[in-house]
Amino acid sequence: MQEEKPPEPVIEWRKKMRKLTYALVPVCIIAGIVFLALTLYFHPWTPDLGAPSSPQRMFYKNIFEGLLLKGPLAILAATIVARHTHWLAPPGKRDPTQVYPLFSPYRVIAIVFCSALFASLGVLSYTFFDACAAGAAFACMFFDPITGFFTLWFGDTLRALIWGTGSPIEWLLLGRGVSDGSTWIWLGLFYWLFKESRWVKKLGAGKRLTVLIVFWVIVYWVWRFIYMFPIWLWIDPPPALWTRQIWMVTSFLPSGTTASIVALIISETLERQLGARKRF
Repeated sequence: MQEEKPPEPVIEWRKKMRKLTYALVPVCIIAGIVFLALTLYFHPWTPDLGAPSSPQRMFYKNIFEGLLLKGPLAILAATIVARHTHWLAPPGKRDPTQVYPLFSPYRVIAIVFCSALFASLGVLSYTFFDACAAGAAFACMFFDPITGFFTLWFGDTLRALIWGTGSPIEWLLLGRGVSDGSTWIWLGLFYWLFKESRWVKKLGAGKRLTVLIVFWVIVYWVWRFIYMFPIWLWIDPPPALWTRQIWMVTSFLPSGTTASIVALIISETLERQLGARKRF
């Protein structure tokens, strides 16, 4: 069965976002090259920048990794998300024949709500259940990856204000929140692209949920491990770097996995309750 051609405004919006995506690709490549050059120049794997998590290391990491490298990558992901216009609509009202604004009153309210939820969940995190990861995953899955990005950026800032998890200024202005949000906007993008694939959409509800969970676990471990490695490279010189990787695979990733799976199940359940989406 042939897919119905989308309306002209949707086609024009997608073209505009696609052009922006193509324009950002060389920007991200240049940013990556500059980041690599700065990494080689400052060689953070040596003791020259001080002890693990020294102020000097944290400052350089936030500016180079958070703003220079991850900032453009987050914008690139946002343009890809925006091409799928119905992703930007409120859950249960996703109409692929409409163009939805990037920052509608609905999205602003969703960001405020999810940021507050994310920050409040900081009190519930345990060794093998990172409740904040559940809040981040819920924002990306139930709403959209762009909402997820700002949830992490602003939610981390709120969490720092409430629970003392670092400097709020560092999270808000110096790239740390952008780095965290960038990780999750890409995770959300991968999730939605897989979820919207023809093969997954044809599955029954039970099989679909199982497949989504399996995919999520794989992409969560692979992406977080690779995408976050530059952070640890700047913060922890060897042998602390290797200890950090052990902590990643034995505590950080398992705790985020269990919590985000719970968020996935809740998101899918709520979505079904709100009714089937209209898709191409």
